[in-house]
Parts: sequence; structure tokens; C-alpha cells
Amino acid sequence: MNRKPAAQVRIVCLLLLALSLCSTAQPAAQTEKEGESLRRKLQEKLDEFHAKGKFPGATVGLALADGTSLGLAVGLSDVESERVMTPRDLMLQGSVGKTYVAALAMQLVQERKLGLDDPIEKYLGREKWFGRLPNARDITVRMLMNHTSGLVRYEFKEEFTRDLTANPDKVWKPEELVSYILDTKAPFAAGKGWDYSDTNYIVLGMIIERITGNTYYQELQRRILSPLKLRETVPSNSRTIQKLAQGYAGKDNPFGGADAMIQAGRMVINPQFEWTGGGIASTAEDLARWAKMLYEGKAFDASLLGRMLEGVPARLGPEAKYGLGVIIRPTTLGITYGHSGFFPGYITEVMYFAEAKVAIAVQVNTSVPRATGKPLSRFITELAEIVINEQRSTNDAEVMSVVNRLFAAMEAKQAEALRALFIPEGRLVSTSMRQGQTAVRLLALDDFLKLVMETKEPFRERMFDAEVRAQGDIAAVWGRYDFHVGERLTNCGHNSIQLVRVRGEWKIVNIASTIITQGCQETK
Repeated sequence: MNRKPAAQVRIVCLLLLALSLCSTAQPAAQTEKEGESLRRKLQEKLDEFHAKGKFPGATVGLALADGTSLGLAVGLSDVESERVMTPRDLMLQGSVGKTYVAALAMQLVQERKLGLDDPIEKYLGREKWFGRLPNARDITVRMLMNHTSGLVRYEFKEEFTRDLTANPDKVWKPEELVSYILDTKAPFAAGKGWDYSDTNYIVLGMIIERITGNTYYQELQRRILSPLKLRETVPSNSRTIQKLAQGYAGKDNPFGGADAMIQAGRMVINPQFEWTGGGIASTAEDLARWAKMLYEGKAFDASLLGRMLEGVPARLGPEAKYGLGVIIRPTTLGITYGHSGFFPGYITEVMYFAEAKVAIAVQVNTSVPRATGKPLSRFITELAEIVINEQRSTNDAEVMSVVNRLFAAMEAKQAEALRALFIPEGRLVSTSMRQGQTAVRLLALDDFLKLVMETKEPFRERMFDAEVRAQGDIAAVWGRYDFHVGERLTNCGHNSIQLVRVRGEWKIVNIASTIITQGCQETK
């Protein structure tokens, strides 16, 4: 039985040999144009958020996938003086400050000066008060960091808030803070439950100082703030903090008893008490930069990042977990890492979207419940959608521009223009099939260019219904095509083109074409 000759199918692949050349740097003019469009859309979203809420002002910071960052602001930093909020205004981070403490602790783990599963008795067991600490001899460092120790919150004890308000100039010692929970009953055995508590990080701070022989803030400056160039991040260890926006805590504020947290240039309570339970003021932009560096493994040995991100179930929202100083939350845009923060007069939220490599921080200068109208985490996710969609749109246009230039350079037989579109270290692999026989042929890029240049008849290729998928520095294009030699339609099929971004420009890595030589029809 005779069979009709099968349609010729040829697969052409360009293999990348040196992915290490990839970089996320963007050409300056292109980045500026993209940044203007993105900034406008984000500002519009922030303005809308402010209009629907009941808060004086807010700042937003973003650290984008390419490493650039930006800050936005809305509303007032001081209602009485009608001073406008700016991206350079600082606000108190509240518990977000635990992220720095956790990173510093992980550096000590890296240096083998601290063990996550060490009992805290190893470091503090000789303290006179240690035996009065609930669960004292069963608590490990890891339990402090993920809030499974059973130590309850000292800061919401009525005795503490009363003493804090009555003594606004008092400089608090860690032992004095811990004293408010001594001799109390733990809600669960160490490691057998979860309960968020600043006390855990106060105890961790004491361990850090015991190991290093320096104050926490000295180590923070030396190990994190200076090397990572976080110049708009400062300790909140005084009643006077430069560039701090006014905070509004509401009429029922138990911390200081006042709505406005800054009076006559000084805070009504001493924020120094927060220490390693928070203890930081910053701009939103600096905070976003910090989150991106932290969750991309640049604050300590990246091999330890997985240990930080091992979470336990936490009562912080649907499917939320808590790792070592990090809230782990699923969203419609994938998994996020970050933290929430409260300090009287201020609320903060920071989230890092792992798949998009984007960090976003929002700070608001009120802690009045429900003043924002929606959770800050939801607002941040809405901002992230804008960022990701904008980046996707920009990437799609850039990628298709490369594909179009490929076909134009082939038609015009411009060898150097063609070469510039590819990774130089690549090679072509041609696989052809005819009547059941397969042959594989390797072609260097130079040989491919020579083949194009030596083709005598004019030819052109067109691509239809192209679909682009880009994520980070990798992209792919699929679509139908037809190929003409002179006026003749000689073959058709489908193209699959893979690209990577190299030093800010998209380069072709891989081309796979199915080439059909029979039954092709002109595409209108």
C-alpha cells in the first residue's frame, strides 16, 4: 500500500550557552518613560484609596523587579499645620521592625554564634529573673522568632501602658519590659501553640546583645543599614525623630492618652520602649527596598533564606503562616513575604511578591481602627496588580519589537542587524523529517547568517496571532507564520521563539519552527 509523502517538518533551535550574561539593567530613556506611566497609575490608585478612607495621609514605596524604586504620597503629614505628606516623610514601622532583628539573628546563625534550636537558657540562664519567665527552660531561639514560645505580650498589659504614659521620658531596659509577664502562666507549652508577642523579640534582642557585646542598634547600623544603604531608616529610640510625620491614634488611645502623637516637637510617649519588638522609623520607599533585599537573600547568606521562610500556622488571615520574623501569605498574585506593623498613630504593611520580584510598602499616619476602609494588604495587592500588568505590557511590546526586527533583517539580508538580535554564544540545531526519516544538523550562528545572505531570491516571513508570555528576564512568543520566496508561498507552520533580557535588551535564545511544505494557504 503506497502512502502519500508526509509534509516536511523541520525544527530549528537556538540553544543558550551563557545565561550568566543576563542582567536586569534597563536603558535609561526606556526606564524613565516606563516609570512615568507606572507612577501615574499608582498615584491615581493611591489618591482613590485616600478619597475613600478616613485617614490624614499615606506613603507608598515600591522596589521593582529591575531594582529601581520609587515613593509616592497623598494627604497630610500634619492636619493642624496642613503640611502636605511627601515620600520623604518617615513613619514608625511598629512590628515590621522585627524583620531587621530576624535578619541580624540569621547573620549570627550564619557565623555559628547562634543556633536556632539552642535553648535560650544557654544565653540568658544566669539572669536572676530567668527562672520566672513562663516556659523558660523549654524555649528555643526558633520559638522566639516564630512566636511559638508561649510568652505573652507585655505591651498590652494595663500596668505597662499606665507606666509608659506616666513616665514619657523613661528609657526602658529590656528586663523591665519582660518583668510585666514574669510569674504569669503561659497559654500553652513551648512549641505547642502560636501567639504573636513582642516579648519574644525583646528576649531575642537580649540574646543578640549578649552574643555581640554591642547594642542592638550598633549592630543594626553596622550589619544592615550601612552596607545596604538604607539611609532613610533610623532607630526610633528617642521622643524626637527627625522628619517624622505626625501620627493620630484616636481619642481612646491608651498609649499616652492623646490623639496627636507629637506635641511641641516631641512624642507623647517614648518610642524607645519598643526596641527589638519594632523600634524603627523609615520612609515607605526605604522599607520596600529593604523587603526586596531581605527576601532575595541579600541581608544574610542566601542559603539560610529557606529556613527563615519555613512557616507555622498563624492567626493572621486565611492560610497565613509565620516564619522567622516574616508573615507568609498566599494572594491572587502568588505567595508573599512581609510583615504588618502598628504603633500608636501609625500603621505599616510591607509585602514582597516572590514571583514578580516586587516589594511594596504602605504607611499611614493613623492607627484608628478601620480608617483605611480596607486592609492595607488588600490595597498593596491592588498596587501589585498595576505594577505586574504594566511590566507585562511593556515586556510584550519590547519582545514583539525584537521578533519584527528579526523578520525585517532577514528580508533585507542585514547580517549584522541579525547578529545583534541573538545571543552570540548560541548555536542552531536543525531537525528535519521527511517520509519518516529524521536528520539532526548543528549550525553555528555564523552559518545561519551565511545561509540567509547567500539566498539569491528575495523572501519574507510573516507571523500571525502571536502570543507573548514574559516573566522577569525570560520571554516566549508563539504564533502561526507563512514564508514566501519571491511571490510563492513555499511553507507555513508555527514559530516558537524564546528570549532573555541581556544587559537591558531582549535577545533571541531559541527558535523552534514547524515547517509545513504542503497544503499552505495565504493568510489574509
